[in-house]
Amino acid sequence: MEINEALILECLNELNQAALTKQIYSNYYNGDHAILKDYAMQESRSNRKLISEKVCGQ
Repeated sequence: MEINEALILECLNELNQAALTKQIYSNYYNGDHAILKDYAMQESRSNRKLISEKVCGQ
């Protein structure tokens, strides 16, 4: 197997992808969850759901 620029670039791409995945796992393990950053808190909404009066099959 000959080592050339294309092979080196392919290996570098695989390494970067693996590092990204490992970083995501590391962040999750350390409690740095993506949902905590992306979640838009809304204090005005209720945590109770409206239940429809219509019963299934009636």
